[in-house]
Amino acid sequence: MLLHEQHILPVDLLFDDEEIGDFVKSIQIDSPYQQMLFEGVLTESVKDEKLYVSFTVEGYFHYVLGEVLERTYKERDGAQLSDLIKTSRLNGLAEATQELLIRDIDKKLTTRIRYFLNLENSHLKKLCKLPLIHAMGSMGAEAAFQSFFGGLNPADTSKILTTLIQDLRYLGQQKLLKDLQEIIWKEVKPENIPTCELLSMQIPKSSIEEIKKFEECWANVLKQQGLPFDQKISKSVHNIFRRIGEGYLQHSDKYKALYNYKKSIGALGRRAAYRKEKLQVKSILAMVMKGMGKTKEAEKTYWDIIEQTESYGYWLVNAKTKLRLSEIYKQDENLAGALELANEVVPVFRKMFGNYHSDTSSALGYLGSIRIYEKKWDMAKPLIEDSMKIRMHLMGKNNTKTCISYVNYAEILMNLGQFSESRQYLNRALEIRVRRFGEKHQDVAYTLFRIAKLEELEQRHKEAVQIHKKALNIREVKLGVSHLFTQQSRWELLRLYSKLNDRINFQNIKDDYLANAKITKEIVENISRLEKSITEN
Repeated sequence: MLLHEQHILPVDLLFDDEEIGDFVKSIQIDSPYQQMLFEGVLTESVKDEKLYVSFTVEGYFHYVLGEVLERTYKERDGAQLSDLIKTSRLNGLAEATQELLIRDIDKKLTTRIRYFLNLENSHLKKLCKLPLIHAMGSMGAEAAFQSFFGGLNPADTSKILTTLIQDLRYLGQQKLLKDLQEIIWKEVKPENIPTCELLSMQIPKSSIEEIKKFEECWANVLKQQGLPFDQKISKSVHNIFRRIGEGYLQHSDKYKALYNYKKSIGALGRRAAYRKEKLQVKSILAMVMKGMGKTKEAEKTYWDIIEQTESYGYWLVNAKTKLRLSEIYKQDENLAGALELANEVVPVFRKMFGNYHSDTSSALGYLGSIRIYEKKWDMAKPLIEDSMKIRMHLMGKNNTKTCISYVNYAEILMNLGQFSESRQYLNRALEIRVRRFGEKHQDVAYTLFRIAKLEELEQRHKEAVQIHKKALNIREVKLGVSHLFTQQSRWELLRLYSKLNDRINFQNIKDDYLANAKITKEIVENISRLEKSITEN
């Protein structure tokens, strides 16, 4: 097959082969050829009155062809093998080469795989992916990195390392992924666009100081690169800026996140090929704006994205954007508008992904949270339960996404009078979020806010005040003094100080609340009512 560059051969051709001719001619049931037919390894077929033979299972063909390559090329370097792959018409030769490289790794031979890694041909480099994953599993990530990448130019190998990280993430090889990322962060320097793109993949696991340091190096690389970018470089530049934005957003630096997301959109220019990527990032950009209190600007951007995605048929981006807009409507207490959008999204996600998918879980969670805002606890409960089950199944019990369900479910339980169960879910969410984000994160503040509400329901008003104050301090720093959630914390404190007949603290919070509120008749009346209750007490 290798010689004739075909994976299906006439049986007559095999009859003439010096090595296997006699085996093929034998019709005895115990002959090797007849046994392979009997076991289903080989298949005979008739075409144009001729009898042909081929391997039944493609994977077995690759395995056997790998053995043939090993015998044929023995200890030679990869040059001749590379030429064979480029010139031969035989299907499956690339996969057989992967089998050969895996055998090399088992024999602790590095010459051929290093040869392929050093080639400019990206297709041939990709043949190294499965062998390298095999090497990391058998040798450990650090030993494999030093054996196969040590001494090679990082700019030449950054693409294969990038795809290797993506494959490990897809395969769920978290230990190998973590080890490889740590080695790359230590060994590779951000000297050009390919190495910066590789290193940018480590940003989600990086500290704020590491992100800032990387951003400085990236600015120097961009300065050396100059403008304009060609199409291939534009996508890499876009990816790097987007990942820096994601990193800053994880650390709640929304201004730096906004800046980098805008840069990532700008890097793609006006190319139609990148229209979808631009709309995806634009949707995230609007989400950041909303988090900064720029609600009207975010809403306008969302509607623009929804119109464009409907026009181009980008239904996934469209659905995710509708969910984010639904959240704005919910917070503005436009619950009918929020419910309409969320109800449109749930069937889309179920159709696209099925019931057990993270996006389906998010959509159910949003729908449930709207029912929570409506105080329809019995309608909210099954939606949040379904969302929580999916997240626990897909992401685990200690994932920060699962915490969203914990907090929502806890709110439902506390309003149904199940205080003990509610506290268990809230405490679990707080522990996970503090461990993941630290004590000064907005998600920690949100959890504290809910715990304070539970304390109040259990008539522990002084304890509720102290917890609300902690949440308020975080929100003032992370969200800003006039953000909706910051004002919610102040309002809860106003109510509690009124109940506790604490005039001095009531007046201090009242001044802050009014300084950051759009004064309406309703606000004035509500505050007057609370003040009057203090006077009466």
